[in-house]
Amino acid sequence: GKFCFYEDSVCVPFIISYPGKIKAGLRISTPVSVLNIFPTILDYAGVNNIPSDGYSLRTVIEGGEPRYDFAVSEWTWSNNNVPSLMIRTSDWKLMTTHRSGGKDVEALFDLKNDPFEMNNLLGTNPERNKYKEIAESLRSRLVGYLKDVKSPLAKGVEQRILIR
Repeated sequence: GKFCFYEDSVCVPFIISYPGKIKAGLRISTPVSVLNIFPTILDYAGVNNIPSDGYSLRTVIEGGEPRYDFAVSEWTWSNNNVPSLMIRTSDWKLMTTHRSGGKDVEALFDLKNDPFEMNNLLGTNPERNKYKEIAESLRSRLVGYLKDVKSPLAKGVEQRILIR
C-alpha cells in the first residue's frame, strides 16, 4: 500500500510463471496494473466472468494485441486531497479523482520529457490550457476503461473539471 502514483511507486515489474503455459523469458512492454493480476490468474485457471476492476492479460502474454495500451491504478482514501485515479500511457500520465468537487489537484506529466515527474502540466501551471486536449483525451480513455470494467467511479471522473 504505497498510495502514490509516481513512477518510483507504480512502475514495478510484474513477473508471472506458469511452466508449460507461459513462455519463459517473455518480456512485454505494455503498461499493466496490479488490477490485472487477479483476472489473469483466474483466466489461466479456467474461471471466467468474475467481477473485477481489471482484465486478463492472457491475450498479451500469448502474443496477441493488448486490450488497452495504458495502465490504470486506483486507490481510495477518505478525506484525501490527492488524486485517487491514474492513467498511464507510454508517454503520459494523468492523475485525478472521482469526485466532482473538492480541492484535489489534477496532475499531468510528460513522461518522455519529464521522466522524474517534476513539472505538473496542470494544477497551477500558467500554461495548463496548452495541455487541455491531452488531459481530456486521457480522461476520456480512463472513463471508457472505467465503464468497460463497470466501475462506479466512471461518472465522477467524467464530471471532474481537470483545468480550472
